Amino acid sequence: LLRPDYIDSRIKTLDKKFKIRLLLCSVDVENPDAVLEALVKLSYDNQLTLLLVWSAEEAGRYLETLKAYEKKPADMIKARVDPDLYSQLTSVLTSVRSINKTDVFTLCSTFGSLGMIMEASREELGLCPGLGDKKVAQIWEAFHKPFSP
Repeated sequence: LLRPDYIDSRIKTLDKKFKIRLLLCSVDVENPDAVLEALVKLSYDNQLTLLLVWSAEEAGRYLETLKAYEKKPADMIKARVDPDLYSQLTSVLTSVRSINKTDVFTLCSTFGSLGMIMEASREELGLCPGLGDKKVAQIWEAFHKPFSP
């Protein structure tokens, strides 16, 4: 950092007035590792989100995007899930390790609903083509194993 006191003084003027606090930093040195490490620590200590850019154009795009969404509700940028059953099942079931869209299609066409998939025994799940013992165990455990921190 050429002038670390400058960043500290600017952060102090922010106080806690803002919900979203960003530190936009342009990386323009050959070996930025030590400087970036200091900026990450500074950002963390002051509850800032650190945005790194490597060009003025990239910084401009970030600023334009942030300004465009400044007054928008959070759901404007949230991921959207299609309202149809198959899309929702795909979203849920592919979060289980190694389950892909083909497996979801097989499960959906065999059982018809998430509730029926959840109630299926290991043996019933094992009868689905393409689901080996490992996938069956992962699906069954996802719905029957207690959550733990």
